[in-house]
Amino acid sequence: MVTARWLVETLATQRDALGRAVRVRLLVIVGEGDRMVSHDAIEVFYIQSGSERRDLKVYRGFYHEPLNEVGRERVWSDILDWLESL
Repeated sequence: MVTARWLVETLATQRDALGRAVRVRLLVIVGEGDRMVSHDAIEVFYIQSGSERRDLKVYRGFYHEPLNEVGRERVWSDILDWLESL
């Protein structure tokens, strides 16, 4: 159940995350079929992050939890490659 408190806390956390994103190297991972998180919101976060070093990975055929989906080995491999490039 979604409550007013949950919404307030979620929005505050999103603002905080966006404020911190400018200072870090950012990897955003999303499943193309995710119906729980707005793709528009993800793109806005990615663009507005202000991070000069950011990457966006969209996985076709994946849903809300790319790290737990069938075929997740590809996601983990991409994360390892990204970390090695730091």
